Amino acid sequence: MARPFPAAALRRRGIDAAAGWSASSRVVSVRLQHACVGAESVAFLHLYRY
Repeated sequence: MARPFPAAALRRRGIDAAAGWSASSRVVSVRLQHACVGAESVAFLHLYRY
């Protein structure tokens, strides 16, 4: 017989993990957006310079 998991602790841990993952993914997506915008502006500068 397996012991029952402490549901409250498991749920709290899952919520903390989900909150940390969503925050980090939000930071990563914002950084990717900034990188794409920077690359596009550089490409446009190079296109319009010549």
